[in-house]
Amino acid sequence: METVTPGRKEPIHILVVEDDADMKEIISRTLLRRGYHVTIAPEMESGLSIAKDGHFRCVVSDIFMVGMGGIEGIQKIRAMFPDIKIMAISAGYSEMSSEATLRAAEKIGADMVLPKPFEISDLADAVDELLGVKRD
Repeated sequence: METVTPGRKEPIHILVVEDDADMKEIISRTLLRRGYHVTIAPEMESGLSIAKDGHFRCVVSDIFMVGMGGIEGIQKIRAMFPDIKIMAISAGYSEMSSEATLRAAEKIGADMVLPKPFEISDLADAVDELLGVKRD
C-alpha cells in the first residue's frame, strides 16, 4: 500500500538503512503512518544498491552495522546524490559514544543526527523538519 503525504500529490520516498529488526519495524511503521513511502535495507550495501534508482528524498541510516556501515555509506550516498537529505542515527559502539559517532556523521555529510535511544515521535518530527513537511 502506498500512502501520500498530506498536501502532496506523490509520496515522499524514504530509505531506512537499519540492521536491527525491531528498530526497522518501529521506524517504518511510524513513517508510513506519517504518509511517507518507506523502503528498508538491512545493511548499507543493499541500501546503496536500492538508492541507485535515485527516487529517494531522504535516507535514515544507522551508523554501526555489519559490512560497510553508515559512515562510508553516507559518504557514498552524498557523492551520488548531493541533494538527498540524510539523517544518521546511532547509539554509539564500544568506547565511541553516540555523540562522537554522530559528529563524525555530520562531518561527512549527514544533514541531521539523532542519538539512540530516541522517542519514535522525535524521529518522525525530525524527518518532517528535514524534508520541510508541515503538519497541522
